[in-house]
Amino acid sequence: MKKVVLTAGALAALSLFIRLIADSFFATRHSESVESSALPAPILKTKSDIWHKASSITGPETTPPGFAPETKADGAKAPEQAVQAKGPEPRAERAEAEPLIKLKTLENILESKDDNDSRLDSDFNNLSPETKRLFRQEYRRMPSENHNERGTIIYLLGRNLKSAEDWMFLREVVSEPACLSLADCSKEIKSEDDHRALGNEVTLAYPSLVALKQTERFLEEALKAGRGALSAPAAKEAAEVIHAAKSSKVPIVAKTAAELEQRF
Repeated sequence: MKKVVLTAGALAALSLFIRLIADSFFATRHSESVESSALPAPILKTKSDIWHKASSITGPETTPPGFAPETKADGAKAPEQAVQAKGPEPRAERAEAEPLIKLKTLENILESKDDNDSRLDSDFNNLSPETKRLFRQEYRRMPSENHNERGTIIYLLGRNLKSAEDWMFLREVVSEPACLSLADCSKEIKSEDDHRALGNEVTLAYPSLVALKQTERFLEEALKAGRGALSAPAAKEAAEVIHAAKSSKVPIVAKTAAELEQRF
């Protein structure tokens, strides 16, 4: 019996020992887990932090890849001054390009055949000498049968009469030979309708009549400024245009010029 009791006690002691070992093992694991969770979270490094950390090991600090070096001058600049904006186009380049831009605008209007285009009254004021030269060149290039288009050019040039060349060109226009028909200036086609014939007469001489109309407008403005203005060199140039038109072989042009001469 005593032997049995001793054996039971040994088994109980062994069982307790095993339990103690197990408790100790799980307590150690729990402690490690708690300690691990108590550690601070790792700090994520930026691109710049990593680069500067490496620089402290490998050598003097340099600018990180992808970053622009900052100078003292840059730091002192205001935000709006830090970025260099493209400046305005040089005035000389704009002046050089303006004649071609004006010519292109004119071509667009003539192609549209819109006599009421608002740009005719707003985009062609104070034309430069080079622009007017291009317009005169365009006028001479056009077929004589393009009466409306050529008349439009004269209208615009007639609003910019400032030089001897401007007046000389108007004298050239009013001295042009007669256009004999709408389809072909070199061939006369009789019209049986008197009203249509009269309308055709005005259309055929349209550029010359516009030149006279612009000359009349100039003299009227000079007259408003006083009779003395009619003796100015420009007024004398205008009188020369009227005199040249009086000698035109186109009856309606000669008649209009004679009426203007009587007025001024």
